[in-house]
Amino acid sequence: MKGFKEFEKELETLQKKADELDGDHEVPFKELFPEDFMREYTKFSSINEMVDKSQWTVENDEDFSKIPDDEWDKYVKETTNFENWEEMQGTAVEVWGFRQLGF
Repeated sequence: MKGFKEFEKELETLQKKADELDGDHEVPFKELFPEDFMREYTKFSSINEMVDKSQWTVENDEDFSKIPDDEWDKYVKETTNFENWEEMQGTAVEVWGFRQLGF
């Protein structure tokens, strides 16, 4: 019976974590794109390195938002395992979510 109680407690913890993930979240780039993610899916060791090695000067969020989407997508395709920025972000969100759940 002890094993079942422990399993039940783990399920309750997982459900609580899943409930906390429900809704919208603002996740900093460094948390969304940690070094292990960047090393696995890109030619870079950090999101900052990826931005720094691009052709654009990015000092803040406003600078980043001024990069033309089609040009950033091309850069993402050339330097990562993704077809575009949307795909890269989507995968990062999935990986982040699994980490929040403890996987």
